[in-house]
Amino acid sequence: MAMPYAIGQYRVLDKIGSGGFGKVYLVEREGKQFACKQLASNMANPEIQKRFAQEALKIEELRRDFQLEYLVAIIDVLLQENAFVMEYLPESGTDYFQRTGDMDFINRLVHGISQLHKIDVVHRDIKPENIRVRNDIPVLIDFGISSWWDSKSNILPGGTRFFSPPEIVAMFPKYQGLPACQSACRHLVDISPENLTLRMKQVKKRHDVYSLGMTIGVFLAGKHPFTDESYKAYLKDGTAPVFEDWIDAMPEPFSQFVRLATTFSPDNRPELPELLQRVDLNSCDVTMISDSSIVVFNEAPYVCLVCDKSATTPDHTCPHCGEAYRTIRLTPEPRQEVVLSDSGEGIQLIDNQLYIDIEAPDFNIIIGRSEDKTVLSFPDDHWLSRQHGHILKEGAVVYYKDGVEERMPSHLTSLNNIPLGTARAQLMGGSFLMVGSTVLYVEKCFGTPSHSGGDQ
Repeated sequence: MAMPYAIGQYRVLDKIGSGGFGKVYLVEREGKQFACKQLASNMANPEIQKRFAQEALKIEELRRDFQLEYLVAIIDVLLQENAFVMEYLPESGTDYFQRTGDMDFINRLVHGISQLHKIDVVHRDIKPENIRVRNDIPVLIDFGISSWWDSKSNILPGGTRFFSPPEIVAMFPKYQGLPACQSACRHLVDISPENLTLRMKQVKKRHDVYSLGMTIGVFLAGKHPFTDESYKAYLKDGTAPVFEDWIDAMPEPFSQFVRLATTFSPDNRPELPELLQRVDLNSCDVTMISDSSIVVFNEAPYVCLVCDKSATTPDHTCPHCGEAYRTIRLTPEPRQEVVLSDSGEGIQLIDNQLYIDIEAPDFNIIIGRSEDKTVLSFPDDHWLSRQHGHILKEGAVVYYKDGVEERMPSHLTSLNNIPLGTARAQLMGGSFLMVGSTVLYVEKCFGTPSHSGGDQ
């Protein structure tokens, strides 16, 4: 397919990257060159478009507010074209390090990730291709699957094979059944604290730590340690000779850093503050964010079923039409048969979506695959147990909990890719609950489903 001649007011010069999301182009405007990231046409549904624009706006907000020189600068957001424009950084981190051997570059990269983690932002796709260079400083690009904690991302496991930790790789069919890999995934539920939101933050930060360790290793060694065969052996056994040799060849203290950062099981993998206490990397001139600067983000915006607009929380009344927060909507993906045997007052099935009225009486319903033994069933989802777990409403709060009659399901439910274990999880707006192979996207809504015009 031919390249577009222009994207908005930016003239396209060349295609410089592509991926599942779409393409990145080298563009020009008024004699200056930029990089332009544009969604593929098959990705352009409203939810992805919204997240795509939020990615750009959030990056620039963080870069400005916290003076983060390690984040790419966003120049323009082109909503009509499903694209945004950013500074063009032609040199990759790999090329820069091979050219200069600048160890301070690696130190700065570690400190840059540390700053992001300190404000509870997790990249989740750290790899050499996503690190560019500006004035000898590493710059992170491609935050498309990042976790901002207000969006509760995301529906699919993030990252790239070889740079993703074993507990994430275990979610892909190609690697299911490899013992050490599956064990690492199960150990996600062992990470403290019990509070699910805090545990999610820790899990995702440990994802970054592993990816950072692998990336630094590639910079130092000039190559990745694995072939397809040795990678499967690594996931099967939890280690591999080629991997150990790869680390041993690195200079200290970086070999120790990489070894600890790539700890196979996530419950034993240190987060960056602990890792930097255990490994004394050479200091560099970096101004770290103070503890008082930590950001607290909110849920995803509420959707109004009356005026079809949205508003950021904590407003519990639509600022556009005055309708009150009244409903939690669960949208199953993929679209499939959903059976609700007894709707009662609190939950309705309308146009294949579930609507929970937070003002209705409390309830506790069983969810699973069996139409006979559950109130809510997904009969075509063979990853669900016949009786998988509960959806509970207590006051204005809705929870999910795995297990029925002290029997846990074969496949633990996950919230935003974090297995719940025995924890009861509050359903927050913008989160993704994966039950079996069904993903329930959670939205908090102003108004009731009668305003949306759907037919039962």
